[in-house]
Amino acid sequence: MARAALVFMAAMAATTAALEPCAGQDVGMAIMDAMTSLEADACGRDTGNDNLLMNVWTHEQALQVASSVNCAQFWTLLSNGVKSIDDCIYDTTTGMSSAQYAAMTFEQFAADLVASTAPSTPSTAPSTPSPTPSNVTANATHAAVPHIFY
Repeated sequence: MARAALVFMAAMAATTAALEPCAGQDVGMAIMDAMTSLEADACGRDTGNDNLLMNVWTHEQALQVASSVNCAQFWTLLSNGVKSIDDCIYDTTTGMSSAQYAAMTFEQFAADLVASTAPSTPSTAPSTPSPTPSNVTANATHAAVPHIFY
């Protein structure tokens, strides 16, 4: 029994690894009804987001999503649209498939949106400058990068 479970899990992992990235036009067509719905409009009003169609969120707007019934209804429409496309890699940075994305609960979606819009924590600079090795270039627009990468 345990062996069968391992074989099944390996097959699922192999299937996900073989997926292609989602085609933008397929996703766009699948979610267009949701993005232009009354629920999306109401979610935008609830959160102060007047650019919902372009999926532009500030952190302050994202914080309002979880408490909005309209945003929950919008998420239902959006996830149903994503479910209508063939499974593909929806988020290439994380490898999340469209099926995994559409299976998220509204609470997971809201938390993901808040996390993805959170301000980054500034790194603290060392109090004393460190010497730059001779094979490294550093300037205002680039971090110290070894010449081998140019």
